[in-house]
Amino acid sequence: MTNSKSVLITGATRGLGASLAREFARRGYRLALTGRSREALDALAAELRGEAAAVTVEPLDVEAFDTIPAAIRNCAERLGGLDIVVINAGVGWPTPAGEGHADAIRKTIDINLTGAILTAEAAVELFREQGRGQVVGITSILAVRGLPQQSAYSATKGAVRLFTKTAALEGAKEKIRVNSVHPGIIDTPIWQKSITRVTETMPAAQAAMLAGPTGANELNVAALATG
Repeated sequence: MTNSKSVLITGATRGLGASLAREFARRGYRLALTGRSREALDALAAELRGEAAAVTVEPLDVEAFDTIPAAIRNCAERLGGLDIVVINAGVGWPTPAGEGHADAIRKTIDINLTGAILTAEAAVELFREQGRGQVVGITSILAVRGLPQQSAYSATKGAVRLFTKTAALEGAKEKIRVNSVHPGIIDTPIWQKSITRVTETMPAAQAAMLAGPTGANELNVAALATG
């Protein structure tokens, strides 16, 4: 299948980002893959070039805030514009309240919230020049409910959710769509690192539910992101 649309994905080298890249490639999109590891980007690009209409890669650490606009524009130039920017890059460390995790909290905010908003800002600026485009923020079910030891993560995801709601109102008159997707538990490296610590603090029944089959997958998220 060939699709004329192009999509940029941040945090594309592993977890949900890599799964989304594979799903969009299967649908024939032109892909711009960004992430911190050039080696991992090149490996994923080599895997997907047989299915995707085109693939370009751009190293990007969203904590390096000043580099975000140029990275997005570089990808847009190579692909002849961008239709969708998927803001997926994120981290998830346990930050139990009141236990002095200031460094982890600050880094979580920098990557999950500030990096996400600045990615959206750069995308909207580009889309305004193009006259159309879509921004998709990947948040989490934890944007709307709590989970033990995930206070900072939940706070950042909730903030991104509200940012996209407001940006959607502003972008509507310019044909710029902004929305967010709030998937349930997905079997990613972030979740695997968190599940043991989280379930240790929970009743057995709740822990078993969380450790069981995942509640969303990349196909569902891709469908929601582009629907």
